Amino acid sequence: MRNLRYPMAILLPILLAGSSYSYAVAEDKKKMLSDVTIYLKPPILGRGGTVIVLPKQVSTEDWRQSTGFENPALNDQRVSSAKPIGDADRRLGAVASDVVSIVQFDYPEDGTFRFRFAPFPGADYPMEKLGTKQVSIGGVGQDMHPASHEIVNVGPLQVMHILGTDHSEEESRIAGSAKRIGFLTERYSCVKFDHVLSCSASKDRFHD
Repeated sequence: MRNLRYPMAILLPILLAGSSYSYAVAEDKKKMLSDVTIYLKPPILGRGGTVIVLPKQVSTEDWRQSTGFENPALNDQRVSSAKPIGDADRRLGAVASDVVSIVQFDYPEDGTFRFRFAPFPGADYPMEKLGTKQVSIGGVGQDMHPASHEIVNVGPLQVMHILGTDHSEEESRIAGSAKRIGFLTERYSCVKFDHVLSCSASKDRFHD
C-alpha cells in the first residue's frame, strides 16, 4: 500500500510509566487528540502476537459524541496520571486478546492521535515484561469484498509485534502483510468499544 497519510507523517515512540511504549504522530499541541490505550489479555498477553493498528479519521462532530459503548480507559488511573490530556481531547480504550488482532480507532479530522499498550487492569502480568515493537507501516490501499465485489479504501496502518513466548517478529511481519483490513466486522469476530473496534483476526470468515 502507498501514500501514507498520517498527519505530519512522523511517528514517535513515547515512554509512558505504567504501560508499554506509546506510538504517535508527532503531536501538535493545538490539535485535538485521540489518546488510545490497547489493553492486552491472554493469549496475546504472555504468548505474544501481532496487533494491526488502524487510525480512522472521522468528522470532529462525530468524534466528540460518545457511541455508548464501553470505554475501559476512562477509569484507568495509571494512564490518566502518567499522561494527562487536554480538555478538548478524548481518552479511548479497547481490549485485544487474539494472537492476531486488529484495532481500529477514530481520531478527529485535522486532529492527531497516540496509542499505547498495557496489560488489562487486574492482570497478573508485570508491566516490565510487556514489550512491543513496530515492525511495519502501511499507507492507503484498497480491499474488495469477495462476494459483492465492493471496493473500499483501507489504511493507513501500523503493524505492532507484541513480545512473548510463542510468536516471533517475523510472524508479525507476515501477519501484517497477509491480513485483509477491509470489511472488518464481516470478516472477523469484532467487539465495539467507544470509537474503537477490536477484532480477533486469526480466523477470516471469508477464507477460513
